Amino acid sequence: MRHVPPKAVKIIAVALWLSVSLSGQSPSPLATLSGDLVALLLGGVNTPVRAIVRGDVTVIKSVAIQDGLPIVRELDGMVVVTATPEQLSSLRDVPGIVGISRDALVTPFMTVSAKAMAADQARAAQSGLLGIGGYPAVSGKGVGVAVIDSGIATTHTALTGKVVASISFVTGDSSTNDQFGHGTHIAGIIAGADTGATTLYKGGIAPGAHLVNVRVLDGRGAGYTSDVIAGLQWTITNRGKYAIRVVNMSLGHTQVEPCITDPLCLAVEKAVASGLVVVVSAGNSGKNAAGQEVLASITTPGVSPSAITVAALNTWGTVTPDDDTITTYSSRGPTKYELGLKPDVAAPGNKIVSLEAQGSYLAKAYPALHAAGSGKNAYYTMSGTSMAAAMVSGGAALLLEGTVLSSRQVKLALQLSAQFMPDEGVLRAGLGRVNLYSARRVNSAVTSLTGYIPPVTIGGRTVTPSGLMMDNGSALLDNLLAPVGVGVVGTLGTLATWLDSALTPVRISALKASQLVWGDQFAQQLVWGDHAPLGQQLVWGDLSPYGQQLVWGDQSLGQQLVWGDQTLGQQLVWGDQTLGQQLVWGDQTTGQQLVWGDRDPSNANQLVWGDGVPPPQ
Repeated sequence: MRHVPPKAVKIIAVALWLSVSLSGQSPSPLATLSGDLVALLLGGVNTPVRAIVRGDVTVIKSVAIQDGLPIVRELDGMVVVTATPEQLSSLRDVPGIVGISRDALVTPFMTVSAKAMAADQARAAQSGLLGIGGYPAVSGKGVGVAVIDSGIATTHTALTGKVVASISFVTGDSSTNDQFGHGTHIAGIIAGADTGATTLYKGGIAPGAHLVNVRVLDGRGAGYTSDVIAGLQWTITNRGKYAIRVVNMSLGHTQVEPCITDPLCLAVEKAVASGLVVVVSAGNSGKNAAGQEVLASITTPGVSPSAITVAALNTWGTVTPDDDTITTYSSRGPTKYELGLKPDVAAPGNKIVSLEAQGSYLAKAYPALHAAGSGKNAYYTMSGTSMAAAMVSGGAALLLEGTVLSSRQVKLALQLSAQFMPDEGVLRAGLGRVNLYSARRVNSAVTSLTGYIPPVTIGGRTVTPSGLMMDNGSALLDNLLAPVGVGVVGTLGTLATWLDSALTPVRISALKASQLVWGDQFAQQLVWGDHAPLGQQLVWGDLSPYGQQLVWGDQSLGQQLVWGDQTLGQQLVWGDQTLGQQLVWGDQTTGQQLVWGDRDPSNANQLVWGDGVPPPQ
C-alpha cells in the first residue's frame, strides 16, 4: 500500500486543484482529483467514500485488489471503489489511471406549457409553397426517449402501452417502479396521453413517442453518479434495440471539476457522439438562501458542451412570450470552470401539471400538490428545470420523427429558432425561449438526408450553421449572439472578457454587488462591483477555514490575481508587480515556488521562466 504523509497530501492536493481549475487539464503524469475529494483531503477527512476511478479498468482493478479497496461496480472505462481520500490520492501516480472523482449523489431538479412552446403548431402539418418546404403532422411516433430518473409508474392510465422497456441501476434495488414520483411526472410531460381526466393536463409534448424507463434514483430521489453513468452506458448499448434517439436527464449534482475530467460529463459526451440527443436540466441553484442570484451555478451534466441544457421559464399562465421570465431558482451560467455558454435554451418549468405516481414518496409527503384525478389516473404539480428539460425532450422527439437529423442538428435547430430574451440574457436563458414550430421550420430548410445545413439569415446577417455546431461558448458568442441582437462579439475564453463583454448585455451588471454570488460548492463566492477606489473587483474564495481565494481587480499597481490558501500559504499571484507581470505559485511556508516574470533567480527554491535566465540547478 502506497503511503503519502498527510501534510504532503494536502500540499499536492492544493497544487493539483489550482492547476486543474486554471487550465482544465491534469498536470501530467498525475491523475486528476475532483474538487470535493481535494476538500476532504484538506479537511483531514479519513473516512471511506465511494469514488469513480477512470482509466485502464484492468489496471484499476489490480491496484484496488492490491490495496484492499472494495470494488463496487465496473463501468466502461471506469471502476467504482470505496476508499479514504488519502488512499485515493495515492492512486494518482499509477500509470493507467487518469482521473479520480467522488461518486457524488445526484438529485432531481424539481421545485398552458405546450402552447407556450408552440408544440401544438409544431405537431400540425405544414403545406409548403408549391409543395416545397412543407412537412407532415408529427407526434414523436417511432422515436424512443430514455428517461433516466427515479423510474416510471407504468400502470398510470396516461402511459398505457408507452413504456417499452424498464431497467434499474439503483445500487441494491432492482425495482423499476417509481417509488419517488419524479420520473413519472417527467414521462408524462414527454409523451403522456390526454385521458380527459382534467383540463390541466392535455397530454405530453410528443404523445406518439415511446419511453424507456431507466431507473437510477431511489425512493427518496437520490442516486450515485455511477448509477447514472451505468444507466447511460446501457442506453447507448441498447439504443438500436429500442429505437432510442433522445435521453432525458432531469438530475445532476454541483460541478466540482472541469467537464474534461468529470465522469458524468464525459459519459454524456460519449452518448451524444453515439448519436443520441441528450437533454439535461440546468439545475435549481439560481439563488441562495439569502435570495442572492448565483452565477456559474449550472450543475453537471448540464455543463456538458454537447448536451442541450435547459433553463426554466415562468410563463405566468399565458401563451404569449411577452411576459415570460426565467425562474429565480433556475441555475445561471457560465460554466464554473470552462466559462462556457450555458444554459442553451429555456422552456416552461414552473407549476407544471403532469402525472402522479400512485403511492410515491412525493405524493404522500406533499399531498397539497395533487392537482386532479385519483389512483392510477392522478395528476400532480411540480416546478423546476427538471420539467423544463422534459418539455425539450418531447420537442426533440417531434423534430426527429421521420428524419435522420443528428444530435447536433437538433440542438442547432432549437437554438436557431429560440426567441431571445433580452431582459434575461444568455447567462439566464441561453439563446432564448424554445419555439418548436419555428424549430420545425428551420428543419424544413435543412437537407437532412445529406447532413448538409445551408447558411441561414438571422437579424439581417447570414450565418453559416457549420460554424455554429461547436462545443464551446466562444464560437456561440462569435457566431450567434451578435446576429440575434445581444451586441456581443467576443468570447468567454477568459473571465476578463466575460466581465467586460457578457455581463452588461444580459442586464446582470445593473444588480448590486451584494446580489451576486459565484457558485455554491465549498462556499465559493463571487462579488462583483466597485469594492476598491480604482475600479471593479472580483472576489472568489472559500469562506471556510481553508481561506482559498481569488482576487482580481484594480489594486494599487493594476489588475491583479491572487489565488491561494491563506492557511497553508500556497498562493498564485499574477498581476502588475514592481518589475512587471509575474506568476508566483508555491508554498510560502516551505519556500517552494514557481516564479514567472522578471525576478532574481538566485533563490535555489525557485524556478524562473520568462526572463532568459536558465532555471537554477
